[in-house]
Amino acid sequence: MGIQARKPHNPKFLFHDSSVFADVDERQIASAIKLAKATSEEHGFQYICCLNSDKVPTNLLEPELMVSDYVRLELKDKPDGACLFGFRF
Repeated sequence: MGIQARKPHNPKFLFHDSSVFADVDERQIASAIKLAKATSEEHGFQYICCLNSDKVPTNLLEPELMVSDYVRLELKDKPDGACLFGFRF
């Protein structure tokens, strides 16, 4: 992404679905998160990744890289007030 971030008309973000981390060791996930943070800061783009909470290796991340500080949207399987994504059925 570093090379792409320098090109004009680039959307300035990289998105990964949770499937990119399927069957990946938690140490590798932690390394990938650290690398994504460093690379995105160096080249000025936003890294967006969808992860299930049980796949986040919180025990392997430094305090300044706690993923919970960067969560912008959290989807749950138990809707609040019997609604799903804000819609009541």
